[in-house]
Amino acid sequence: MRIQATRERFWLLFGKAKPFLGVVLLQAGVAGMDIISKVAMNRGMSTYVLVVYRHAIATIFISPFAFAFDKKIRPRMTVSIFWKILLLSLLEPIIDQNFYFLGMKHTTATFTAAMANVLPAITFLMACFFRLEKVKLKSTHSQAKIVGTLATVAGAMIMTLVRGTNIPLPWTKEGTKHGNHQVKEDYQGAVVALIMEKGNAAAWSLKWDIKFFAAAYSGIFCSGIAYYVQGVVMKERGPVFVTAFSPLSMILVAILSSFILAEKLYLGRVIGAVVIIVGLYFVVWGKRKDYKPPSAGEQEPPVNQSGNNDDQSNARSDLEIVAANASGWGAVNGRV
Repeated sequence: MRIQATRERFWLLFGKAKPFLGVVLLQAGVAGMDIISKVAMNRGMSTYVLVVYRHAIATIFISPFAFAFDKKIRPRMTVSIFWKILLLSLLEPIIDQNFYFLGMKHTTATFTAAMANVLPAITFLMACFFRLEKVKLKSTHSQAKIVGTLATVAGAMIMTLVRGTNIPLPWTKEGTKHGNHQVKEDYQGAVVALIMEKGNAAAWSLKWDIKFFAAAYSGIFCSGIAYYVQGVVMKERGPVFVTAFSPLSMILVAILSSFILAEKLYLGRVIGAVVIIVGLYFVVWGKRKDYKPPSAGEQEPPVNQSGNNDDQSNARSDLEIVAANASGWGAVNGRV
């Protein structure tokens, strides 16, 4: 009886801790992707080729699960859904991730991870512009979102414009600086890469080295497992809970990059990162008032071929896309 009671208590505690463990492991995995990708780019890997291989590997990894588990429940492909998929493909893999890795290539992994925390504030501004977000100036949570947005923008400007003094760390001296920076200037997009790299087969060749590991890791974990973990945690605890842990990856990247990449920390960037985190939590606190968790009795309507239900599914999909973007998971999202 004692063993059974202990076992039940353990699983009860584990069930409560699962969302926290999920987001912590998620942020640790994303931090690992930043470090591995930066090392691969330092070894000469094209950022755009990395994005292409990443999504090719992710497609191979995810497709069997989609066909096996979602074959009977996925909605019928319509013209509207097809164009939304194309639009999302243009926004994330081609524009978002290409610019994300391009920025990392010309700066540092820590700087890039810190700037990603600005995304919730940018999403809030875009939502206000498109009238998807209602702002009441007399409301406390609306004021928090406005102050948080201004703070994150100010923090980003501090990180960009203010360098400050170098914070001395024993493992980031000149003698231990990471060498072999063979970064090539490859300006091409995920699709444009095929044109720009025409006749340059070396840019597309992969061996069993850090370049292949970067593409495989980011494709399997960040574009595969991370999406599933993100969805499960977001469904249980809401988008605000997921967003609140996004600065953790920045802290992990800062620690790992100082050891592995010997990146130097500057006071201006540290201050800017702190301001961004404070602003992020203001936005998160304000968004917490907007999120309403689904009740236990709510059930999804069955999917069939009728036009009315297709319209309802499309409308619900639009709301889910807006909610996901407003959660700021571009902050991981740009990265996952």
